[in-house]
Amino acid sequence: MEKRSATFHAPPEACDPAGSWPMRGGMGFCHRLRVRFSEVDAQKVVFFGNYFTYFDVALTEFSRAHGIRSLLPQDHEFHVVHASTDYVRPIRYDEEIDVAIQPERVGTSSITFRAVISGSSRQDVRARGLIVWVLTDQSSGRGAPLPQPIRQALPASHPAPEQSSEGAGREVRT
Repeated sequence: MEKRSATFHAPPEACDPAGSWPMRGGMGFCHRLRVRFSEVDAQKVVFFGNYFTYFDVALTEFSRAHGIRSLLPQDHEFHVVHASTDYVRPIRYDEEIDVAIQPERVGTSSITFRAVISGSSRQDVRARGLIVWVLTDQSSGRGAPLPQPIRQALPASHPAPEQSSEGAGREVRT
């Protein structure tokens, strides 16, 4: 099991109007959601699979805010090749939650994101996540190098790209 730094897991009091919050190494992107009735289970808490939906919604808004979709090469898309979460505390119906996203690592063909879901306060962490996107050539089904415009569109808080060939040219199964 991966050890994670406790400093990353302290969310802000709330998403600020600009959609950002302080995270390890810089500012992360934040998106606020309200839990709907259809997202809770018989135990009256958010069904575990919906945490990934919350991460996906925040990643979509992150991508939109940074103009990433418009920078994709023709016939290329991002595929999620890894997603994991650690559940800390339950989320209940009608709660407002903040989902923070921050690029943590940019590889040759991949972007690794850290995510935190929090409730109403800095100490109210509900879940932590890790999501990996790989840019994929749709015609071949293989990973493709990230174009420079996409790298430049990402917030500057992530580590510098590593010079490796991970993901590039390999088949991506979704």
